[in-house]
Amino acid sequence: MASIHIICKRAESDSKWLGRTGVYLIDREEHIYASGKWDIKIDDALKLVGGNLYLHETKQDKSAFGGEILEVREASLPHKAREQRVEFIFQATLEHKDQVWRGASHAMAWNSGILADD
Repeated sequence: MASIHIICKRAESDSKWLGRTGVYLIDREEHIYASGKWDIKIDDALKLVGGNLYLHETKQDKSAFGGEILEVREASLPHKAREQRVEFIFQATLEHKDQVWRGASHAMAWNSGILADD
């Protein structure tokens, strides 16, 4: 099972969990959310289905939100260098909170890269 950690900041003016590319609720009862328009190749993102998504405020902070990735959808973000993006559909769980950042940690890293779980 693979995992990915992503920096996804909460909007200051909104009590909902919103990142720079958006997190939104799909199904309240099942705790299904989408987080999307990430600059990740679709072939790489598909390797994460069944794996884990961890969303962090910063690399130094433990994950604030996350879940099991159920599906990956193609998305687009017009007027960007790479318009073709991906959106993760995931089921949020408490186990995905308070996890430390693993993976790429250099200053420009906004995601961990795809990690193989131990």
